[in-house]
This record gives sequence, C-alpha cells and structure tokens, in this order.
Amino acid sequence: MSVKRDPTLAAIVARLERGRPALGCAALLIVAASCGGEPRKVTFEVTPGHEADAFHEPPAVTRMALEARDETGAVLAAATGAPGGTVSFGELESAAFVALDVTGVDEAAVTRVRGRSVGVPLGALATDVLPVFAQRLGAFARPPGSLSASHVRGHAVAVGERFLLLTGGSATHRDGTALEARTATVYDLLALGPALAAPLPRAAEALVVVPEGDAVLVVGSDGATFVDLQTGAVTEAELPLGLASFASVAGGATVVGPSASYVVGPTRTTGASDRVLVLGEGRALSAVALAVPRAGAAAAWLDGVGLVVAGGSASAAGVETLAVDATAFVPRPYPSDPTEGAAAVATGDEDGLLLVGGTLGALPAPTRALAAGCATTCAAAVVAEAGLSVPLFACRGFTAGAAGAIVVCEDADGNTRAYESEPGGAASRELALREPRAGAAVVPTPLGTLALLGGAHPDGTPALTIESYFPSD
Repeated sequence: MSVKRDPTLAAIVARLERGRPALGCAALLIVAASCGGEPRKVTFEVTPGHEADAFHEPPAVTRMALEARDETGAVLAAATGAPGGTVSFGELESAAFVALDVTGVDEAAVTRVRGRSVGVPLGALATDVLPVFAQRLGAFARPPGSLSASHVRGHAVAVGERFLLLTGGSATHRDGTALEARTATVYDLLALGPALAAPLPRAAEALVVVPEGDAVLVVGSDGATFVDLQTGAVTEAELPLGLASFASVAGGATVVGPSASYVVGPTRTTGASDRVLVLGEGRALSAVALAVPRAGAAAAWLDGVGLVVAGGSASAAGVETLAVDATAFVPRPYPSDPTEGAAAVATGDEDGLLLVGGTLGALPAPTRALAAGCATTCAAAVVAEAGLSVPLFACRGFTAGAAGAIVVCEDADGNTRAYESEPGGAASRELALREPRAGAAVVPTPLGTLALLGGAHPDGTPALTIESYFPSD
C-alpha cells in the first residue's frame, strides 16, 4: 500500500462557498453562554428553502414545535410558536452539542412539516446565524442553495455526518462548461451551501464511505483509492484475494451493513458479474463470489440474514445470501429470476424483502415479497401484478416511514423517477420532482431524509438544486 498526501485534496470539504441563503418564515433564538464573557446569541433560522409557500399552502401550518437535542437524542430544551415568529430556549452552555428538530402542525394537529439540523457544539459555530431546512412531508422539496456543478449518473455518499459528496458520471459546471468526472462536488448540510472541490484521484464507478474517519474508497475499473477528505492522504488500495481486477465490481451498487460495506458487481447492467467487494473495519478489503454471474440484480442488507442478492439471472437460484463474516454466498432455493433493475427493500418483518420496479423482458416487473432466509420450498409472492407504471431501470430502494419504501429509478429515456410504496408494496404512487431531471444520484442523509443530487434538466442544462424527501413517521 502506498500512502501520499495530496495538497489539492486537503480539507476538501472545508472550502465551501458559504454565501448565506435566503431564509424566512420562522426563527429560533438560542442564547449560549460564552466562556467567561458576555452571552453569545446564536439564531437558528427555519427556512423552507426554494419552496417559499411550504408553510402556508393548504392545509397551512399553524404551530411550530422546536426541540434542541444533544448527541444522544435527549431533549435539552423545547419551545413552540407560530410560523414567522421568534422563540427562545434561554441560556445553554456554549459547549453544548445541539441539533434542532422542527415539527409544524395544522389546525387539526396533523404534522405537515418536518426539519432537522446537523448537530454541532454551539461554541464551535463560526457564525451567529445558522439555517435549518424544514419541508412538507410526503413530497420532494429543495433546500436552500444549489450545487456548484452537476453530475449525470454520478455517485453520491454522505460523509462526516454533515456533507453530501457527488462525483463520477459526466460532470458540468453551473456555467455549462464540462468538468472532469473526477471532480468532487460537495453540499454542506450544516451551512446549507455548496462547494466545488478538487478532483479526486480517479473517476468513481463506485463510491464507499470508510467506516472510520471522513474518508471514502473511490473504485474505478483501473483501480481503487482511499481518500481522506480532511487530511488529503491518498492511499492506493491493493487487490484482495479473489478479485482479478476492480473492473469486476466497478459500476456495482454499494450496500451498507453494520460492520462492512459491499460493492455488489451483480447489480450493474453494463456486464454480468459474480464478484462482491467487501470493505470492513480497518480498511480491510476482501472479495466474495456468487454461484454464477448476474446482471441487474437487486441487493440489500437484512439484519439477521446479511447481504441479499436477488434476480438478474435466468439460470441461478433466485436469491443468494451472505451472512456477517461469511466467506461464501448461500443460494436459497428460489426459482430463477431474470428480473433486472429492481430495488430490494427490507419490509421490517424478520427476513422480509420487497422487490420493486425493474423489468421482466420488456415489461414492468411485478412487485414481489419474499423471505430471504427461506431454506425449503421457497417462492416469491406477487403483491402487485402490474408493478410500477412503466419499465424502470437501475432502481434503488429505501425503507421509509412505517416500513414503507421509496424507490428511485430511471425510465427508458433516462429520466429520474421516484415512487412511494405502502407497507407490503400493494400500492405505489409516483412522487413528482420539483425539477424534472435525468441521471440523478440518490443518497440517504444523516438527517433521516433522502436526497437527489445532480442530473440534467430536459433541456440539457445541469440540475443544481438538491431535492429532499422527509418520510412520514
């Protein structure tokens, strides 16, 4: 392993374009005790971002509840007020770690708006005014600001409990000029502002957050590199045993487990693969092979079962699983499943898994439920014969709300489409994007939301705003 320090990457997430976004609607005043001096006033301003009417559209928000929480989630202080008003939590210690939780309800006490801030020690803030984005539930909304550049079919991850990093694909600056695919574009969830960072060492065809520290593993067909985003340290990764080339997994989706992350080659559609790259603690890399190569398979992590890979082959078992710390996949006795591009979503019921979206031949694949740990006489149950409305590709699924699912896919024209499925998957509805776009990346954020980043508008211009979805409880 060779380690070097790249000064162009040092503190890559610190070089932010910190222009203050337009704010409004509600403000929270916190007075934090200073260290031996006059109390310092820190104001958290609650903002609807680009959706100016979010608090006023019917049914309108009539009351805002605000809670300051510490790093354990315990409530330090709480206050209520009307939208557009100002409330105070009184005096808190400057060393206090505070994250803000915002809830807006209508006249019938139904929750219509939610928002959260990144947690931060009050005394460490470089500003006395900090924005907190709050949005309508059940719909996409755009937080303040925009990205400095867009990537079409890029890769996105959340880093350091604060930053969203987008890279890879085809990149375009906000002024329309082309950028290297290696360009890293960053959005700060604390300051709600963008950054255009230096290029990464290689173009990402898969991107994985390293369990320890603010670092990522950038995987390309020609190699893989560990990049520490705070120090600028760059370390070339060595091929693990069982992997002839990183090209065997490049383009695969990343699945995060409790103690390791997995780049699943069989999920890609650019070529069949039977290899999975495993990134464990201490940056340890290993590789595991499936029984046969697959293309367009679905993959997800299920507690109690492990990594589940389903579909993508007309000849292999319909499901294979890899338990924690196992060195080989176990084929489950499901009939072969040639479905490509479906999303796999945990249902919350033991080993329950929902397969949503994708195609079966040229038709939309049905929505199916299965028990991933099944050992004998296994069969997936069709819960929605028609599946989603059109053939969809490269779907990614996320558990949301009360074990429902959000699925983000591409249609035949490359447009990004998002759907919300009810628990069990029997019914789904399409979620309209605020700005139609093609080739957007999707990533869960540390705030409990989903974020769509990048892509291109129908006229070809770069899509620079972020679209956020806050699931209902």
